[in-house]
Amino acid sequence: MKQLWYGGTIYTMEKENETVEAVLVENDRILAVGSFAELHVQADECINLQGTVMYPGFVDSHLHSDFSRRKVTSARLNKSPFGGRDVSDGQGGSGDNTC
Repeated sequence: MKQLWYGGTIYTMEKENETVEAVLVENDRILAVGSFAELHVQADECINLQGTVMYPGFVDSHLHSDFSRRKVTSARLNKSPFGGRDVSDGQGGSGDNTC
């Protein structure tokens, strides 16, 4: 299923402060970046970031020394806080999330 993430600040990580309007993802892989208008026709599901920030492909593979005093058991950075639903309707994601 192709998901289109939009509605927030999406950094490409290609150039400093470079952002795009939307990112198209399938099977945890980035297929395309660009505008909502050009990408929504390819998507099966649209996920509104509601103004949050997205770093596609960001992987936190290290710990800083201040964590040495704490026991860190996991960091789930690959799941959406929105549960894969469009929550822009204010109903907790009960709205239609088709593109």
